[in-house]
Amino acid sequence: MTLRSMTGFGRAAYQQNGFAFEILMKGSNSRFAEFNFKLPPLLSACEQEFRSILQKTVRRGKVTLTVNGNFEVMNRTRLFCDGQAVQNYLAICRSLGLPTHGAHGMTAKWEALRIPGVLKVGGIEEIDPKGRRLLHRLLQKCLQTFLRFKQSEGKKIQLELLRKSRRLALLARRMEGGCRQVKQATEKQIRDLADRYCRDSEALRDRIGFEIAAALDRLDVSEECARLKFHISEYQSALLSASPALGRKLDFLLQEMHREINTMGAKGRDAALSRWVVQAKDIVEQMREQVQNVE
Repeated sequence: MTLRSMTGFGRAAYQQNGFAFEILMKGSNSRFAEFNFKLPPLLSACEQEFRSILQKTVRRGKVTLTVNGNFEVMNRTRLFCDGQAVQNYLAICRSLGLPTHGAHGMTAKWEALRIPGVLKVGGIEEIDPKGRRLLHRLLQKCLQTFLRFKQSEGKKIQLELLRKSRRLALLARRMEGGCRQVKQATEKQIRDLADRYCRDSEALRDRIGFEIAAALDRLDVSEECARLKFHISEYQSALLSASPALGRKLDFLLQEMHREINTMGAKGRDAALSRWVVQAKDIVEQMREQVQNVE
């Protein structure tokens, strides 16, 4: 299973006998799962259904779902006439001596229909069952396209993150070996100085021994190296497993790696080690930028 990017695009359309509509889905980066719907008034009641469907598949990121089309033929509304208002209009015509029968009478009735409120749109303003089923099928088709796009982008990110993690693991081994050599060289240097200047003073030699232990403790980064290698191993395992909502876990592991590398840089007293620390921090920052796009 591959990673899924938070960015993506999906589209599905339907057209037949002059009736057409389309569904668009766009994804972008976000710390949490956010859903934004741009629906015509007729589909406003469907928003909660759409949200429920998206929540089952999208764990992180901002998704904008847009529906466009002519939905009049799918509307369950009907046109009604206020007969009482027409009768009242005709009664007023009779009271004024205006004709209400025959050819002129038909004209009076037509005029009555033009009065605001005589003709009304009533019934249930919602999509009919057949249209709802068609809309759901199209939504599923659009969602599959959207997810394939996210997976395609996620695969590219996954390969790049694995490549950078291998480089980081190589640097971690180099830093561990370099720190070991620095410790050995420092211990030898201090012991040589002790043999040269403290040959006849046992107390001073004890003091020098204490200083050696303190200096080596300050240079010791074995624990940091072990934790860094552990975090890298966990990071690579997580990348290969690609479990849902992996972005937060990867980001946390990168924070821990950055902390260990900073500690190693503070303890290091070697030019080569300092260069490796700078390279390692640069790789971690590049990985963090990539992880910001992982769902």
